[in-house]
Amino acid sequence: MATSAGANTNAEGLVINEILASNASQQLDTDFYNFSDWIELYNGTNSPLDLNGYYLSDDVANPTKWQFKGSVVIEAHDYLLVWADGEDTGLHTNFGLKHEGETLFLYDTEQNLVDALEFTEQVPDVSYGRATDGAATYVYYSSPTPAQTNNNSLGLAAPITAFEPQFSQNGGFYNGSQQISLTLPPDTPATIYYSLDGSIPDESAEIYSGPITVNQT
Repeated sequence: MATSAGANTNAEGLVINEILASNASQQLDTDFYNFSDWIELYNGTNSPLDLNGYYLSDDVANPTKWQFKGSVVIEAHDYLLVWADGEDTGLHTNFGLKHEGETLFLYDTEQNLVDALEFTEQVPDVSYGRATDGAATYVYYSSPTPAQTNNNSLGLAAPITAFEPQFSQNGGFYNGSQQISLTLPPDTPATIYYSLDGSIPDESAEIYSGPITVNQT
């Protein structure tokens, strides 16, 4: 927020609420126009909290790795999104999040630990956060909620990862058209979407229902 009037520096109630450590297409960073990792902080207190002089780090041996500079106020029961992209400017840290897993630390101005969040290997576009704002339990969100309320009803105990379909033909160059069949392991509860123009298919693409005729590659 723009003003620090009435803000305090008491960190009790301030938490790392949600992270996205493998951002492929969620929440565009409009400062650098890319999809960067992000960290959501939540102020669970009843008054504004100024983070000036606080630190974020992914290295327990280096608690002052990145510092909030200048007045950065989170209003009561509000959120702050910090980009973990290595840019080291504004609300952009000088480090990124390791999608393989690590621990993220938040320290106050005296380098006292305020909160820590440990996460294991992450999958693209699935965030990891508290089941509800400030809660002690964590879930995965297939629809991340940056700077918004965490909702346990939308969370998953573990991320859902898609099985890769098996192709009846190997990739390559062929003379004439080819019939391509796609298969998944038996009893896999999944829908296959496909495209023929080289684009990445999403839920608006064609749904696979039988062999596909490919006339050119």
